[in-house]
Amino acid sequence: MSNAPPKLVSWPRFDRELARLKRKYPHVEEDLRKAMVSPTTRLDAVPGYSHRVWKARVPSSDMRRGSRGSFRLYMWMEASTPEELQILYPLAMYPKGERVDLTKTQLRQALERLFDWIEGG
Repeated sequence: MSNAPPKLVSWPRFDRELARLKRKYPHVEEDLRKAMVSPTTRLDAVPGYSHRVWKARVPSSDMRRGSRGSFRLYMWMEASTPEELQILYPLAMYPKGERVDLTKTQLRQALERLFDWIEGG
């Protein structure tokens, strides 16, 4: 990951998802901001997306259950390597205890919605 923290660019669909999470986890936005500036946040590339889709573990201050006491965050990155990390678009975020990973279909649909929004559609 580069020295400068990445810029997380939200979009309406993700904002709605975050609002839904906030009802149960009131500190989710603060947790997300902390994770994005923390040098210890590890981004893992999702196979099959040429290092453009990444996932991260976002610790939750509202959950108290070890590694399951966190959120999973999927993001699309404009740059092609973590060293060039500049702008991240969040695709999905959910409590890790709800599911392990997004399916390929869910991830493809999230990407399609993001690209439609970016293109103004």
